[in-house]
Amino acid sequence: MPLSLHPALPSDLDTLIEIYFLSFQNPLALTAFPDVPPVRKWWTDSIEAEIKDPTALFLKVVEGDEIIAWAKWNRPVAGKADEPLPQWPEGGDKELAQAFFRKMADMHHTLIGSRPHWYLELLATHPSHQRKGAGGMLLNYVCKLADAKGDIAYLEASPVSVSTYQRYGFKEKDRVKMMINGEEYVNQCMVRDPQRAEECNNIGEFGCMLD
Repeated sequence: MPLSLHPALPSDLDTLIEIYFLSFQNPLALTAFPDVPPVRKWWTDSIEAEIKDPTALFLKVVEGDEIIAWAKWNRPVAGKADEPLPQWPEGGDKELAQAFFRKMADMHHTLIGSRPHWYLELLATHPSHQRKGAGGMLLNYVCKLADAKGDIAYLEASPVSVSTYQRYGFKEKDRVKMMINGEEYVNQCMVRDPQRAEECNNIGEFGCMLD
């Protein structure tokens, strides 16, 4: 069944949250954001507010009538100040979340500074629907927007997903590391410069029904 790309809507909220908890099974997520009621409520409240923010772009990939993946991008906004870190949820390791995301925010600022840019804050694919190209669709659409306007894009990636982002022109610039439960956890910080059309031949076309 073909996949299609659409704006994510407030009515999709429960499904988006469910896909997040199913797909994020790394040490950071399991420790800082375990699937317990206070954390689930925190995510629900956060996404419910953010999906209405005009500076955010929420996208979903649908197969038939089922949402199988989604992403939150932050749009380029000239002069936008760095946002403060949120209050972390009860039920998770708040000290870990504060320490790790402080490092992430500092690295983001170091690499990008005040330049307007697209920022991939979150991308989640349902585990039962991986390797179908849904993640690529969520990347491809914004890469084309960025190229059309000459914008850079930024994201943080776990090592297992780096090769996917590299196919869309992202390059590793630095890493954020932290010990979690006795093991080193790594996120790779990646930047994508705008590309000319002839440099984007590796980016496939897809059906798009965005407003």
